[in-house]
Amino acid sequence: MSRSQSARSVAQPASAADAVAEARNVRREVMAEVFGAGEMRQGESRAEPVPAICNRSLMREIFTGGDCKSTARAISEIATLAGRALKSRHDMNPYLHFVSEYARFAKEGKAWPLGGFPRCPRPEVPADAPVALIFSPHPDDEVIIGGLALRLLREAKWNVINVAVTQGSNKVRQAGRWEELQACCDCIGFGLVQTVPGGLEKVNVATQEKDPAHWAASVKVIADILAKHRPKVILFPHDSDWNSSHIGTHHLVMDALHSLPADFCTTAVETEFWGAMASPNLMVEISTHDLADLITALTFHVGEVQRNPYHLTCPAWMMDNVRRGGELVGGQGGAVPDFTFATLYRLRRWNGRELGKAFEGGKNLPCEANPAGLFA
Repeated sequence: MSRSQSARSVAQPASAADAVAEARNVRREVMAEVFGAGEMRQGESRAEPVPAICNRSLMREIFTGGDCKSTARAISEIATLAGRALKSRHDMNPYLHFVSEYARFAKEGKAWPLGGFPRCPRPEVPADAPVALIFSPHPDDEVIIGGLALRLLREAKWNVINVAVTQGSNKVRQAGRWEELQACCDCIGFGLVQTVPGGLEKVNVATQEKDPAHWAASVKVIADILAKHRPKVILFPHDSDWNSSHIGTHHLVMDALHSLPADFCTTAVETEFWGAMASPNLMVEISTHDLADLITALTFHVGEVQRNPYHLTCPAWMMDNVRRGGELVGGQGGAVPDFTFATLYRLRRWNGRELGKAFEGGKNLPCEANPAGLFA
């Protein structure tokens, strides 16, 4: 029974048996609403609602006699008392409702559809637009960390291209993951480049150290993509992003940069997901609409989010980024910007020889600011 039903209108029962049945239904609804189908979790208190709902004189009037009219009155009064108790409970502690709604959506979201959505809105991108390349260690990383890239596409009309560094380590799933990746990028509006059929293999530090020939071949693939597209911005994982393929992708891109001529310059934007950066210098606000579209595109990676529904935790992760970024980017003890969702990055300039500072301190990019200004 919801609070909208708390002033329940009760028709006069036709008989004493009907009155008792109706009373039992009301009591069942009340207890289900207040206590969750009559079951109490350990530590939950019944102190507030129980005395009002279980009013002994009212329950005695229903179950031990009285005419149908008085029984109907007693039923209505119990419903009214239940509504007051519920309102009091929510008013006293709004955080119960706050947490309950989080839990409800997390549970219900597991039954929501995956993939199959229409394309998200995207602008007309000029042929000579600046290029941003996302070097994704796995299919799905492109949208998980892609908040800044999406804003460059939508607000600055840049040409954003995802480079699928690997297609996962499970060879049985590689073809399927490529198809899912194509559908994801088509949904969100990113271009897509395949490194080699099936994706690069053994992208990790162990290969870099123990199999230099294999590593050099992979570096050349990445270097050729960089030389072809001449990106103004590249996004790739930072060097402590925990997952071996994420860390490997960082070193692969860095080695590719070092292999290019000294006149090749770009802006490097390091990303995080598995391992938090100790020193991000950029917090990018992500609008509700953009985050919803990123999650929508992420659901096209059906095989992955069926195994682990991490698409449902993206909002919580981005909220925690605001907590961290408020001080890591803004400075310890500083004022936290009024962002709900954000992604953290480390932005540096590649001058043809090494990475250097792009600016002093940290920057927060609100939704009102065009992200192209970061790269002017």
